[in-house]
Amino acid sequence: MSHLQGGNYDHINLTRYQRTLGVIIFALGSSWNDTVAQSMAIATFSFACIFFALESNDQLHSVFSRQTLESHKLIQMCGWSLLLVFIVTQLDFTHRLFATTDLAVGQWVICMVFGSLVLWTTEIEKFFRRRAEASSSAELETVPVQAVA
Repeated sequence: MSHLQGGNYDHINLTRYQRTLGVIIFALGSSWNDTVAQSMAIATFSFACIFFALESNDQLHSVFSRQTLESHKLIQMCGWSLLLVFIVTQLDFTHRLFATTDLAVGQWVICMVFGSLVLWTTEIEKFFRRRAEASSSAELETVPVQAVA
């Protein structure tokens, strides 16, 4: 199964919004100004979307499997997305367009950590999904087949 077939990802969307809101509140509560908070929110939400795209490649297999690397179009699009996140938050002409500002290394790390929470929660969910599938298939193999007379 791949590409969100039959999956309910409302909880993932909620997680993305919560993490982005958490970064905004954190940035506003610190000594950083509103523009830094907005830039961090854009970066965090973008990272969460990129990580979710990687996770959506397959509902059962880990994002850290070879299967993810074999999806060339997905990797290419994630690379372009990362480039755009960098451009929007780092180049002067985009600062005027998007009301963003340069982020320091520590701020980038905060954005990546909060954005990656989507990845880690989904990986945990996939781990249990794989275990459940393995145990159900093992049960099917151990049930004796009765001959029909």
